Amino acid sequence: MSNTNPLFRRCDSLHEVMSREKGEARSLAWADWLDSYYLGTDEKRRAMLDERPELEGSVWDALLGASIEYLAHLARLEPPDWCYEAERRWEEFYWGGHTLPAMQKLMFLESPAEFRSRNLFVGRGFIERAKMPDRWRAKPPKWQREWMESLRRAP
Repeated sequence: MSNTNPLFRRCDSLHEVMSREKGEARSLAWADWLDSYYLGTDEKRRAMLDERPELEGSVWDALLGASIEYLAHLARLEPPDWCYEAERRWEEFYWGGHTLPAMQKLMFLESPAEFRSRNLFVGRGFIERAKMPDRWRAKPPKWQREWMESLRRAP
């Protein structure tokens, strides 16, 4: 029996992610699943991608479809067929809880194509973690690189 809080146990199963209650518990499980994916071997990643979670009729169905397609492309793996199911597309625009027009514009610009094609505008923060391999990280836009450089030069 583990003494680890159940919210912080290693999670490498999409079924486990989806079994958690929506909100903080599911977000923690998702972040842990991402860490497992990023630290895994190609064989482990392939197995993690192939695990088809059940549909629940929520935005999470689309978020997982977009995420799995995106992560497969990063790892140069073939995305599993399940991520292309019609139910893995959200009919309305989903802004990840952002209501300010400026934040919605930012989410539109930052969201990978795999998300935008499913009407999901959540930015890269939904899939980027500290354990993500550097070679998979999106290069910041020119304005952001110049701004960061100006901060380094400032006295």
